[in-house]
Amino acid sequence: KRSLGALYDAGFSEQQVVTMLRRLPQVLGLDIEKHIASVCAAGFTREEVIRMAAKFPQSLALDLETHIASLVAAGFTREQVMKILIKTPHTLGLNAEKRMQMLIDVGFTREQVITMTHRYPPVLALDVEKRIS
Repeated sequence: KRSLGALYDAGFSEQQVVTMLRRLPQVLGLDIEKHIASVCAAGFTREEVIRMAAKFPQSLALDLETHIASLVAAGFTREQVMKILIKTPHTLGLNAEKRMQMLIDVGFTREQVITMTHRYPPVLALDVEKRIS
């Protein structure tokens, strides 16, 4: 189903639907159940998918396995990646490796960046270069 009703039927609240449509109106063109199932197949619960999509609707249309694999390759465990994405799904829209490298370039070790991100996931979204200069 591709309609406003499909979003409500999937479990999104009215406020979540309004927020999603403001951020990504194209969400109405998605087969919501198919996309939710795809994200769930990556290991997320339906409730987590709904929370993630409400914050970052693009998460429904992205290949999560590719993004998860790139963060695992950067040094995170899969469990850490999933926690990060649940808390800050917009991390999917970032080049996490580039963001990590910026933090390393200013003096942090890779392990420190991983620890910081695990404790405060939005750290990857910060524009470190502007804050330091």
